[in-house]
Amino acid sequence: MQRFAWAPWGLLLVVLDLRVGLWDVLPDVVGYVWLVVALTGAEKVGRPFLLARSAAMVGIPASLVSGTPVGGVSRALLVAALVVGAIAFALVLYGLATGVLEKVEDEGARRWAGRIRTAAPVVGVLLVLTDPAVYLVTTGSSLAVPVSFLWLLARIVEAIAGVLTVVLLQRVTRAGVMPTT
Repeated sequence: MQRFAWAPWGLLLVVLDLRVGLWDVLPDVVGYVWLVVALTGAEKVGRPFLLARSAAMVGIPASLVSGTPVGGVSRALLVAALVVGAIAFALVLYGLATGVLEKVEDEGARRWAGRIRTAAPVVGVLLVLTDPAVYLVTTGSSLAVPVSFLWLLARIVEAIAGVLTVVLLQRVTRAGVMPTT
């Protein structure tokens, strides 16, 4: 599983969202493809890595729609891509954290993996609720400010959980504690 060392870098591309207009400058699709390649064969080490890899595969088309002007074609398509992308991201975090929790014996790594695994569904729910709402609530609506605040909160939680997962994966790969069979 030497490719597993690429997983933190792929996830980092997904986590870092730098947008200019409708374009995601650091495209999530590249990060998801990188994750898929990094996690190829990882299911032999642990089934949760198969979940993370499968979720990354689902994240590829979702990020193509939400990270490019394709999302501007149809609001329904954009909302669907945002929901699917949020679920895919949460499942990637959950699968990676669960895999580390099940296969790594380092107590520090296991403790952080457990916390990330607990946070992943929360991140998913926050993103599923707020990402589409930003596009569905009009600017003049009385819900615009609360929705914007919740969206910002969800993005901060997403970034923190994502970066912590990247750090966890880096720690695991550098220490060489990930089993290979």
